[in-house]
Amino acid sequence: MKKSFCGIVFFLSLFIAKAQVGGSNTFDFLNINANSRVAAIGGENVSSSDWDPNMFLANPANIDAEQYQKVSVSYLPYQAGVKRGDVSYVMPFKNLKGLGVGVQYMNYGTFQETDDAGNNIGTFTANEYALTGGVAHQQGNISIGANVKFVGSHIDTYSAFAFATDIGASFKHPEKGFQAGLVFKNVGFVINNYSVNQRKTTPFDIQLGWSYKLDHMPLRFSMTVHHLQKWDIQYLDPERDVSFDNEGESIPNEKSFAQKMMRHFVFGGEFMLMDGFHLRAGYNFMRRQELKVNERRGLTGFSFGGMMRVGWLEFSYSKVLYHIATGTNVITLTLDTSKLLKKKEVEVTEI
Repeated sequence: MKKSFCGIVFFLSLFIAKAQVGGSNTFDFLNINANSRVAAIGGENVSSSDWDPNMFLANPANIDAEQYQKVSVSYLPYQAGVKRGDVSYVMPFKNLKGLGVGVQYMNYGTFQETDDAGNNIGTFTANEYALTGGVAHQQGNISIGANVKFVGSHIDTYSAFAFATDIGASFKHPEKGFQAGLVFKNVGFVINNYSVNQRKTTPFDIQLGWSYKLDHMPLRFSMTVHHLQKWDIQYLDPERDVSFDNEGESIPNEKSFAQKMMRHFVFGGEFMLMDGFHLRAGYNFMRRQELKVNERRGLTGFSFGGMMRVGWLEFSYSKVLYHIATGTNVITLTLDTSKLLKKKEVEVTEI
């Protein structure tokens, strides 16, 4: 297993030299997280599993027995009327750690269609989706997993399709509340783009993270490092991040070493008041730096949320603050179908 994983890592490293960030790829909707738990703790997490069947979408190695027969539905009313919905389900599968299946759907709404002269000639729609299947295998305290995705995008009569995969590994301490994860996300290729001249790639990302539950306190901290394949992921705003020389020519203001480094980090925390009630918070440094308003920064880049579980039903909510003027709400409902079916069997028996 170790030789196979090392071979996969070597193969994936071939993509690093061509890796790009934001705006250079097709299917960037894959980077938008509609899972309420992950959204609340900063938007990125590859080192947690527990009860949540959505976590295999972040790292397939996080498929866990606690997620068996649980189905999760997430809804994200995104910016400008864009809507996102996800469905995930995890089940036992032969002698593997488990099998996860998921559907991710993004609806951009209806748009006015015009001719070359600007005359209204009708409407058109745009949407994107991903169909995902993932498996994981465990040996000792180490798990490895893989997701395979078929991704589609439609704008009016134009379509694009791609295949992508996530390759992940996870380590879980047998006694301490420590878990670490590594994942190569969205490694793939576009099989059909909107036009012949477009040769864009899937949004490849290497992420590494860890989560630690304190021994004598109901607190779990997480840290995730994203875009490890590219050091400088800063965006220099041509309106703000410039200075001028004596001749009036603009010069980009390069960020400091610390600024460039911290853009890779996402921090999250979960306060587990009881088994069925959690409070969550997160901080995404890159999101804050690139979406803040200098005159009034507010809580841009922060996120908050909570979870309440009663019997076979779990409700999770998060608020993500993208900008001082707006944020998004994420809602996730998770059903434990094994408990639900068992309850129905008991009711039928009593009758």
